[in-house]
Amino acid sequence: MAKTVSTPAAAAESLRLRPRMPFLLFQRLTEFFNRREAISKTTTKKVLFVANTDSFIELFCLPYLQYFKRRGYQVHVATGTPKPIKYCDRKIRLDLKRSPYQLIHNFRAVRQLEKALVRNRYEIVHCHTPVGGAVARLAIKRYRNRGGATKIFYTAHGFHFYKGAPLHYWLMFYPVEKYLAKYTDTLITINQEDYARAKRKFSKRCHQIEYVPGVGVDEKKFQKKLSANEKLALRKSLGLKRNDFIISCIGRLDKNKNQGFIIKSMPKILAQNKNCHLLLIGADELNGKYQRLAQKLKVEGNVHFLGFRNDVSELTQISNLIVSASKREGLPVNLAEALYVGAPVVATNCRGNRDLLTLSDTGALVTLSSRTDFVQSILAMRSSHRSKIAADFLASSVKKTMANLYQGRTNTRRITVFQLLYSNSFSGAENVAVTIAKELDKKKYNSYYCCPEGPISEKLKSEKIQYIPLKKFTTHELNAVIKKYNPEIIHAHDFRASLLAVRSKFNGRIIAHLHQNPQWITRINFKTLAFLIASRRIERIIVVSNAVRRQYVFSRLVNSKIMVLSNYIDAKKIIALSKKRCAYKKFDLCFSGRLVPAKNPLNFIEIVKYCTYSSPDISACMLGDGELRPQCEQRIKELGLEKNIQMLGKVENPYNIMKRCRFLISPSVYDGSPLAAIEATILGIPMINSGVGGLGEIFRGTDLIATDINEYADKISLSNPRLPDVAQFTNKTSWKHKLLTVYEGDNA
Repeated sequence: MAKTVSTPAAAAESLRLRPRMPFLLFQRLTEFFNRREAISKTTTKKVLFVANTDSFIELFCLPYLQYFKRRGYQVHVATGTPKPIKYCDRKIRLDLKRSPYQLIHNFRAVRQLEKALVRNRYEIVHCHTPVGGAVARLAIKRYRNRGGATKIFYTAHGFHFYKGAPLHYWLMFYPVEKYLAKYTDTLITINQEDYARAKRKFSKRCHQIEYVPGVGVDEKKFQKKLSANEKLALRKSLGLKRNDFIISCIGRLDKNKNQGFIIKSMPKILAQNKNCHLLLIGADELNGKYQRLAQKLKVEGNVHFLGFRNDVSELTQISNLIVSASKREGLPVNLAEALYVGAPVVATNCRGNRDLLTLSDTGALVTLSSRTDFVQSILAMRSSHRSKIAADFLASSVKKTMANLYQGRTNTRRITVFQLLYSNSFSGAENVAVTIAKELDKKKYNSYYCCPEGPISEKLKSEKIQYIPLKKFTTHELNAVIKKYNPEIIHAHDFRASLLAVRSKFNGRIIAHLHQNPQWITRINFKTLAFLIASRRIERIIVVSNAVRRQYVFSRLVNSKIMVLSNYIDAKKIIALSKKRCAYKKFDLCFSGRLVPAKNPLNFIEIVKYCTYSSPDISACMLGDGELRPQCEQRIKELGLEKNIQMLGKVENPYNIMKRCRFLISPSVYDGSPLAAIEATILGIPMINSGVGGLGEIFRGTDLIATDINEYADKISLSNPRLPDVAQFTNKTSWKHKLLTVYEGDNA
């Protein structure tokens, strides 16, 4: 090979170029890093959503991807599948498997996600599904060990360790969730059972635990209302007739959704109505198992397998009934949508289903243990009227809640309050508890009325107040509902309820509300000592009058906890009810209250008897019921007053009767804050009373207080007696402000 000979000119050129090479390289590198720095300064904030599959993101997360996109975020999505997703700027494919047993793949996904966290420095990571949530939080743990600071949200769409779950579910999923709670900034649950369990088990490890009712019902899906002709056309396209009764079950066909239970019920349903047809709407994940079952039972002509459909909202509108036989649910969107359009629902009494159907009057909860009950509920529900779902379950409401959480606002979840009472009928104290439950802001408080089973249920249903019936008024029963609903506040009305709340395992805030001042509170005895000891656990003691505060023997020892809150009376409502047509004649005298020793109804009968000596035709009525009713009836017969006194019992509207009376009579032995006295005064009817307790405070300065039967008879002849001022009892704003100072820790 010939040797290359450099000429002097070539050598000089080479020497001239060599010094420039390091400079050019340095210049190029400087420009590259300057561009990277400029890009980093202008880069928008980034958010990452993590789940097992793209289909899950599309079903449950698109509104939140859109939320961040509109606010200028770069939206990234990490899943184990490659499908492109709307509103997603960058898709990250992880080696993520749905099964928790595929450890090698899922730990590889942890490392992949950790690299993405380092590279992108996300402001927020929101993870879903058990495996996706575990992978994301393990990656966050490793990332934080390297100094990273990313806020992580985890939505549990139904814990696998639910009440009644198989033991191996608890052994596998519960320890993992408890460990990972430590690396979760905000844990979001979508049903009350999971929320209560998370608060009980994870509150010491997790920064924030919230309840958000799923993704909510998208009202836009149901903006188009099908006409009668469109409904008929859709029925015909499915091979159904106009008069066929359609039962729809929406959800993928799998063991948990348990559609086989419904198919096995079809022979009994068809025995009652051959025109019933079952639509199973959802992808088949059991390879035709349920189709073979329908053929075996010879109901294949009435069971229609529609597979995955994009017109679920239209199918819901042509359905006469929606059913669910699920063994467990997070918060079923299909049932929420059914309730939104007003379709009756029959569903199994499992977690998630309970959250929806306990608030609806068009749904029935049944157990899987009885197919007969399931069939009977379906047949009975066919004639149900229709109503709408609660506003909390609408997508618009859920989006606002999630927006608050993303922005770091922690007071988005409603505070659960128990109104706890010993009585199961409706009277004075119960009226106050119902008023409180109605007046509390529904967006801030989730209020339940809790008492033994009884006739109060009808009143609560008419007022649309959530009811928790107790089989017995015992600590065992109360502990059970506390465990289920996890209240933050127990508002206990009167002594017995207050003592029960203190004896229970409840560790939240207890408010005692004393509506009466019985004689025993004036002395040292077992009851007053028990309440004094219980007061150590009671945060606030509400009394309805200064008389109750003054007469309690140990009031000085708990004075700092006592607050006087007069009962609130809706004057406009009472006046409006008093103007309604009355089926009864006018009366001279009226007794209104419970027939119990404290109200002294027997003395009212004696007063009427005394008045007959001067006015034989005097007429009187007794409104109310109670333990002394038999004695009252017997005494009326003994005194021959059957023509003078009518016992009307409990009436739906007492005010139009009271308005037609000359006087009300209240010979009470003791009374805290008598509602009947205030109501009578609002109606302009004078009440002659004994002046005990709260009566004395209301009627001080009037000439309506009587001490014996002679005085009652004398005062009945009064013309235009002066009525007391009851304005303080009708000022709703003042009353509500005082109440909220108690509920909100004196910060209202």
